[in-house]
Amino acid sequence: MAVILEFMNLGGLDNVLRKAPGRCIPEPVLAGMAYQMLFGLGYLAYEKRVHRDIKPQNILANSDGRVKVRQPIWGPRPATRGRHLRARARPARCAVRR
Repeated sequence: MAVILEFMNLGGLDNVLRKAPGRCIPEPVLAGMAYQMLFGLGYLAYEKRVHRDIKPQNILANSDGRVKVRQPIWGPRPATRGRHLRARARPARCAVRR
């Protein structure tokens, strides 16, 4: 099995900002990036998926001006059929009996 991904040579948005001259990105470039990010997040919402970790490190860019949102992406919670996904905490027991 092989996974082929597009190479995003500029890395995360934090790297793009760090490498930008004067740490400033022109407004038209930012507008294009914002459009692509919002389009991608809108698609995830349409597919009923949730991205729970949006931050500059998870937004990748390349020199062609493309922007992609990196993982993690989760779907809706599966039906548990009475089982709980989290372990239940047990009540504390007294070590000393009187």
